[in-house]
Amino acid sequence: DTIRQQSGVNMPTLSGHMIIKNGIKYDYSFIESCLSILPACDEFIFVEGEGDDGTYEKLLEFQAGQPKVKIIRHPWTKEHYNVLSELTNVAIEACTGDYHLQIQADEAIHENHHARIRQLMDTGVDMCVFKAVHFYSGFNTIYKPGVFYDAFNRMAKRSKYPGIRSYSDAMSLGNPDSDGYRVHTALEVAFYHYGYVRMPKALIEKQKQMTKWWGYQELDQYLVDGEAAGKINWSQKHHPDRLEKFTGQHPTPMIPWIDARRVAVVTGEVS
Repeated sequence: DTIRQQSGVNMPTLSGHMIIKNGIKYDYSFIESCLSILPACDEFIFVEGEGDDGTYEKLLEFQAGQPKVKIIRHPWTKEHYNVLSELTNVAIEACTGDYHLQIQADEAIHENHHARIRQLMDTGVDMCVFKAVHFYSGFNTIYKPGVFYDAFNRMAKRSKYPGIRSYSDAMSLGNPDSDGYRVHTALEVAFYHYGYVRMPKALIEKQKQMTKWWGYQELDQYLVDGEAAGKINWSQKHHPDRLEKFTGQHPTPMIPWIDARRVAVVTGEVS
């Protein structure tokens, strides 16, 4: 049954979804990320890639207290970035809501945006574009607009799949081969990206894995140098003039996660 059939209501329903593998090893905020959007969702789908670090067991423990949460185990062996979109589409196929919303395991949405997300579904739009905010070198510093990607498509009608699907590196929903969909841009809704403010050692290990997928790039050098020196030099990659102060509020579920990492991220100490 779909969640609409189960609930018996006429309002549009929303399925949240996320893919994850070895989230503990690489210090992803996957539980906190889910909690940041879960109140706005009618169900939430995790696709777990058969990791070996206890992530699946942590998800099972989490699911026991969250009736909205469903977990799918799916093989994740390919070492290429398109595995991310392939597994995201597995998640979309499992969604039963009228709309589905993709959140990645190092992202979060402030609770102040939940009502707006629900309102957007009432418009009948096919796909929604949201703002991306990237933390870098600390939890009070973000990229200036234009330094990294500033927006992406992350919510779409379930009935439009596979026309609207995940593709390439899964950063955005869409269809690279056609257009004609009704797209609404809602930059007042922000996805906070915490990918570069994880524990330094875990961040380095994660980036080593990623080089197998994308090849070695400039992005990796400051982490390699940091591992050798025992300390990440954040300014080696991005000069302070590419950054600005974060003046907003972190999503409530993220605050304990942030507090446990604040000093380590700022100092860059690799331990």
